[in-house]
Amino acid sequence: PAFAIASVSPDSGRLGGGQRITITGGGFQQGARVFFDNPEWTGDRNANTRLGDVDQATDVQVSADGTTI
Repeated sequence: PAFAIASVSPDSGRLGGGQRITITGGGFQQGARVFFDNPEWTGDRNANTRLGDVDQATDVQVSADGTTI
């Protein structure tokens, strides 16, 4: 099937990371990488730290049938 995202759960989370996120859809392949992009993240999160607007997920696992990350 063609690559498609049907849902992301949960739809919000902690800025510090470490939260499990499930992406459902189709056409996901082993070795996939996941990035989260939000221009609001470029704001000063910790009063002294300015972070980039893209965060990369770690420990990405793709289901055998390619419908869940």
